[in-house]
Amino acid sequence: MSDVSDTMQIVSLAGHGAFILGKVSVEVIQFFMRLALTKRQQNMRLKYGEMTLDKLMEKQALMGDQAVVFQVKVTNEKELSSVKEELTKRGITFSQLFDFNLEDNFTQFYSSASDSPKLNAYFKAHEELMAGAIKMEDYFKSAPEKDKQAIKEEVAKHLNTKKKSNVPTALKYLVKQEEYVKNQELEERFAHLLFKHPKEEGHLIAIPSDEVINQGEDFLLLLEPTDEYPILSKEGQILERRLGKDIYLAFEREEFLQLEKLSPEERRDLAEAKRLKVAELYQAERKKEGAFEVSFPVRDRVSETAYSLEFLVPGRGERTTMELPKDRLKKSKDGKFYQAVLNREELLDVRVLGYPVEAYGKDMEEHFELLGTETGIGEKITVKERRSHERTRSSK
Repeated sequence: MSDVSDTMQIVSLAGHGAFILGKVSVEVIQFFMRLALTKRQQNMRLKYGEMTLDKLMEKQALMGDQAVVFQVKVTNEKELSSVKEELTKRGITFSQLFDFNLEDNFTQFYSSASDSPKLNAYFKAHEELMAGAIKMEDYFKSAPEKDKQAIKEEVAKHLNTKKKSNVPTALKYLVKQEEYVKNQELEERFAHLLFKHPKEEGHLIAIPSDEVINQGEDFLLLLEPTDEYPILSKEGQILERRLGKDIYLAFEREEFLQLEKLSPEERRDLAEAKRLKVAELYQAERKKEGAFEVSFPVRDRVSETAYSLEFLVPGRGERTTMELPKDRLKKSKDGKFYQAVLNREELLDVRVLGYPVEAYGKDMEEHFELLGTETGIGEKITVKERRSHERTRSSK
């Protein structure tokens, strides 16, 4: 067995959870992405501080964390429960992976490199369990070909029926009016809008109109990281197709080069102004689609990262928190509240006493009670707690 440093992989945000970068093949990347969306993985029982695989991958993406897979030798459910309980007590974030080989008595887990000191300490403390990190490819190879094919077919069917408007994890990028290239034929016949490529002069990026929010002077692009977008010449010929994540990074790199010329204070002010504009455009569009708005008092903010804020959920007797990305939050005019728009079909990052609970947007909406605040937005939220034997995903 090896320690965590030998097996880390970089995780980044994706439209349906997260994607994995680093020294790992595209085939393995796709396998982990698909596995997180399957019923076999989502039906895994959650105990103690365990998270679902897709939520853990998404959380790592927002935090810029790295992925680790490790395994522990257990022979029965009692031993497995003991392992999970100790992992939770040590403050390790983890998700049990579906076991493709029941005969070897090894159970695999997905975790984060930020917990590597705790993981390595756990490995050393439990040499009798043969606990240690393994390569993601090794876990991939443990899956029979028939299972890999079944996973691929299940996810393909799932994604074909899932509406993009219910997946609030697209990479959001704000572009100026002058970057838009008017092409009436393309817009009317194929429902795509053209934008100048940020780095390659003369090349254009075609974005589906339902992935563009336009409120006048600016355009907000909602790029699905694993979708392919056409790159066109000025004459309209398709030159190639590129992933949404690559297009997003091209915009980000070009913006970084421009910001380097400014002072730290100017960069900070511009970044904050852009974040607020993105949140404003995104929230306005989501409300048109039937989503609903919530607010959290500034005083109830309990933690902050570079990408997200965590709040206490009002109206609960026990400690309940919700974590949201910063680009989905906007401060009220009086500065006393953070406002956000929740989609009814999204699975939210909610915890009760540090344990994850199953809370979809529609579940939160059902339990709102308007308190008549000056913002006119309901504050009291209660959450349906999930018992350990219940499924990870709602069957609604």
